[in-house]
Amino acid sequence: MQTCLTLLIAVSLIHVATANRNRRGIWDTARCHVGKIPIVGRVAGYFLSHKVCCPEVGCFEACGDFSHLPLPECVEDYGIKFHLYTQETPNTPTTLDRSTEIPPEFDPSVRTIFIVHGWTEDQDTPWLQPVKDLLLEQGAANVFLVEWEEGADELYYPQSASNTRTAGAEVALLTDRLKQELDVSPSLMWCIGFSLGAHTCGYAGKTTKFGHITGLDPAGPWFDMFTPVSMLTHTDADFVDVIHTDGSSSVTPGALLEMGHIDFYPNKGKHQPGCSILDYEGIYDSDESIAESLTQNAVTCSHFRATAYFMESFGNAECFKATYYNCKDRENLPESCVPCTTDACPQMGVNAIEWYNRNGKSDATMKAYLETNSAAPYCE
Repeated sequence: MQTCLTLLIAVSLIHVATANRNRRGIWDTARCHVGKIPIVGRVAGYFLSHKVCCPEVGCFEACGDFSHLPLPECVEDYGIKFHLYTQETPNTPTTLDRSTEIPPEFDPSVRTIFIVHGWTEDQDTPWLQPVKDLLLEQGAANVFLVEWEEGADELYYPQSASNTRTAGAEVALLTDRLKQELDVSPSLMWCIGFSLGAHTCGYAGKTTKFGHITGLDPAGPWFDMFTPVSMLTHTDADFVDVIHTDGSSSVTPGALLEMGHIDFYPNKGKHQPGCSILDYEGIYDSDESIAESLTQNAVTCSHFRATAYFMESFGNAECFKATYYNCKDRENLPESCVPCTTDACPQMGVNAIEWYNRNGKSDATMKAYLETNSAAPYCE
C-alpha cells in the first residue's frame, strides 16, 4: 500500500503545483533576473540560483522555457546506470556509466536501443525487462536499460520532471561516445521512454541525433501546458511516434498534446477500457493485495496501458492498425478524423516506423485513432 499512497499523495501535490504554476513562474522569472541587478544580485544570489552546471553535459537554467520547473539535479547527485543487454547476454548485462569503456559485446553495426523508465520506477519495473526481451527476440541489438531511479523517485514530482533534462543529457553523452568511438550511425539509434522517460528521450534527442524515439504515454503534468522546448517533440528524432493513453486532464499522469510525427490515441487517448476502479485485477500479474491493486488500478492503469499495448504489438503485423487517421482535433475523436480502410493504415506500436518508411520519411505530422479490448489481448 505504501507505493500507492505515495502515488496518491504525489498526484495531489501535482494538482497543487499545477494550480499555482503562474505564481511559480513569476517567482522563477524573478530568480532568473535578480542576479543581474548590481548589489542586490550579489546579496540575493546567495539565496537564489537560476542555473546549475553539471560536469561534461553543461549548464541548465530555470528560466524562460523552463521557468515552471525547479533546477534539475546533476546525475552526480542521483546516479544513472546503463545496463547493456545483447542476444549473447540477454540475462547478464554489462553496466556502464560515463567513465566505463564500451564493452566488446557492443555491436556498432546493429540497432542501439535505450529504454527509459518513468516516475518512481527502476530497472525492475514490470514492463522494462519484457520489452528488452521482445526487442532482442526481433534480432541483434544493443539494448540499454537506463536506470535513473533516484532522480525519478522524488516525491516532489516537479523535481523528477526537471531531472529528465540531466538524465536526457547523460543518454546523449553516451550516444555521442558510441558515435565518436565506434562510428555508430544515428539512424540506428532508438530511444523508448515511458512517462517521464519519454521526455528524457526527447531531451537526449535535442542534444544529439536519433533515428527514432517512441514515447509511451509521455508525462503530462508540468509538460503539456508549456513550450515544445521543454518536452518531447517531433523534431527530436528523424521519426517520433507517441501512444497516448491517459491524457484526460491536467492532473492525470499522461499528456494528450501531440508530440510526434504520428500520435496514436487508442480509445481517445484518455481513460482506457478495463481501467475502472471496479476492475481491480490490475495490469500485471502480481501478489498484491486486492486493496493495493484497486488503488493502483484507479490511479495508474490507463497510464501503464501504453506499455501493455506496446508489448502486445510485437510479433503481430495485423494488430493495432488505426481505424481513423488525419484527425484534426485531439479533443474530438474520431469525429474529426478520416476513416482508414486500406492496408497502408498506420500501426500503433513497434511497427509504427513502417508507416513512416512507406510514406517517404516525411516530416509531416498526423493523429490517428483506434479502439482496443478492455483486457488482454487488447488487439481488436
